[in-house]
Amino acid sequence: MLEGITLKRSAIAYIHRQNPPLARAENMSFYDRVTASGAEITQFMVQGPELVLLRQPTAVQNGLEIRVGGFGPNPQLQQLRLLVNELIAGSGPPVMTLVRETADLVYDAFVAVWGEKATEVVLVEVTQEMLAPAPRGEARRFLAEDVAHLDPAALVHLGKNFQGFGIRLMAPPLEMGLNAGEPHVLPGADVELRVETFLGDNSQLHVVMTARWPALTIPTHQLPPEVRSRVGGPVLQANIKAERPSHYLDLSYEYVTKNVKAFLEYGSQ
Repeated sequence: MLEGITLKRSAIAYIHRQNPPLARAENMSFYDRVTASGAEITQFMVQGPELVLLRQPTAVQNGLEIRVGGFGPNPQLQQLRLLVNELIAGSGPPVMTLVRETADLVYDAFVAVWGEKATEVVLVEVTQEMLAPAPRGEARRFLAEDVAHLDPAALVHLGKNFQGFGIRLMAPPLEMGLNAGEPHVLPGADVELRVETFLGDNSQLHVVMTARWPALTIPTHQLPPEVRSRVGGPVLQANIKAERPSHYLDLSYEYVTKNVKAFLEYGSQ
């Protein structure tokens, strides 16, 4: 059941506290490093405060969007963001390997060019979108009746014939393995999970998982008592040092293909 999960999009973003200005020489050096590492780029431009490198998707080649620059609605408070967003053309295990490699080489180029100017990372965010064939080829019925156990008669009160159905789950970042004996996954991350009918094909499940690793420094006295007793200092710190993209991408991909898959299969029993 739920075999054939296919990755369709993978994005990772690093948000830095401050936003140093980008110089033309640095932009060109970044472009040269990315392309020299093997990534094919077809468009190079500056859009407002951001440097943008693009590769349009084809039937056999992933689309790629790389952005470096100011991020945020208020120009006076923008932070520096590195974004690597890949649209997947193929399927199968090698796809994730290529996604990891591309994200790592872009990250390494960013660090080589702006590593000394960029301040500490305050947030790492991963979003992955996947499709999976629904049991019996009916995604809406599978989610509404098998997973959520919703009585079809309840939908009559809404007065509409809904073609799609979805569930949304959220988890906070402070589940960091501090409770003895309890298994934890994606430690230090807050997670938002959506599983919906894919409206482009009602036989498919559309899974969207976003995991965010915020840099946290919390005084011990602000923590719940059961957590406070396990912290050996005046503050609790998490996600202070950012890892390379492959670390976060692997954690997120495994979470969907293992934990989310098991959740859906259990709900359908």
